[in-house]
Amino acid sequence: MSLVIFICPENQYLSKYCEAFYNHINFGYIRSSTYTGAGYTSRKKVALGRLLKKKNEPDKTPMKATDPTLDRIYKKTITNDCYDHSYYQIVDKELDKADLIIYMTDSKKPKRVAKYLLAKKKPMVIWKFSGVKQENDTKYDLIEKLIRKMLKTS
Repeated sequence: MSLVIFICPENQYLSKYCEAFYNHINFGYIRSSTYTGAGYTSRKKVALGRLLKKKNEPDKTPMKATDPTLDRIYKKTITNDCYDHSYYQIVDKELDKADLIIYMTDSKKPKRVAKYLLAKKKPMVIWKFSGVKQENDTKYDLIEKLIRKMLKTS
């Protein structure tokens, strides 16, 4: 299974929702029950939501209960196994394994793609949204449609 990395430098919540929704749609749920051993076998995630590298910030930031993306995840009844409960900065190992990078930015004031992402020569798709910093249901619906189309064509 191919690895897809979602990056949104302006709004970390969108990339986290993309990770959760992509994994949810792709597998339905990540864990499948078995009757041996621990009771569950977990599958590898095929989508990751990541932050760009920043020197003065920690590599891992835990999600808070007040994160707006959690409301949408709970509305869609996406299981906890479809996403990590922390925001991680991107690592070179993940970039090497990635088959596709989806970079989301604002359409009016787009952020440039980081040089280290371009240097990897991985396929990259840039999604431009108006008002990317604001979360609303129409934006989440658009993201869901884009992900569904992406999965149909692959």
